[in-house]
Amino acid sequence: MGKYLAQNEKVLCGYRPAFSNSSWLQIHELFEVQKGEFPWQVSIQISRKHLCGGSIIHRWWVLTAAHCFQRTLLEMRGVNVTVVMGARKSSDVKLERKQVQKIIIHKNFKPPHFDSDLSLLLLATPIQFTNFKMPICLQEKESAWDRCWMLEWPSRDYS
Repeated sequence: MGKYLAQNEKVLCGYRPAFSNSSWLQIHELFEVQKGEFPWQVSIQISRKHLCGGSIIHRWWVLTAAHCFQRTLLEMRGVNVTVVMGARKSSDVKLERKQVQKIIIHKNFKPPHFDSDLSLLLLATPIQFTNFKMPICLQEKESAWDRCWMLEWPSRDYS
């Protein structure tokens, strides 16, 4: 685990170990993500069915959208919310499933509007970082982006 920690116990973030030599591709179409390409991306599931995507931001925390968790859903007893990480398919030995201990929805989120559409998931146990599970970087100040990735989970792979 030492190679994932920098000085002062800061974890490397936003690093794609399996793709460290890859260059920016000028492609504006869909393509299949390769294994390990986005190690911060997770599948948030309810009763083992994909609900939403999210990003690892800390060994205990996952960031996602607040609209994924409707109030009626949260009020149901026995709802089993888990986070799946480290793999693209349920048959992958690197797949890890973590229980969600607590869901925190941004206090200013008011559906149907998407302002403050943020939610934090506190995991029941911490993530052990590997090349397939590591945090995304969070910007410290607001800035304009010139490029970004949008990922989508194929729900059939995680049933």
